[in-house]
Amino acid sequence: MYSPTFNLRLRHSGLLLVAAAFLVLTCTSTATAQDLPQTGAERAGWSHHTNHEELVEFLFEVQSRTDNMLIRELATTAEGR
Repeated sequence: MYSPTFNLRLRHSGLLLVAAAFLVLTCTSTATAQDLPQTGAERAGWSHHTNHEELVEFLFEVQSRTDNMLIRELATTAEGR
């Protein structure tokens, strides 16, 4: 059964995987943990999952530190995100 919400979640998950792979591949050994941007969950000591706003903030922070990342809007959810 086709579900637009499920399809959007898959795209969102794909974006997360791409961003995570990018971070793993581009972090240098000279960077310390204090130098790297943190997700909402990391900042909260893993007491909650990273929400949408925190994720967007994190991705834009990563993008501001490199020329190798481009963020574009793919779709908008029914909630306007």
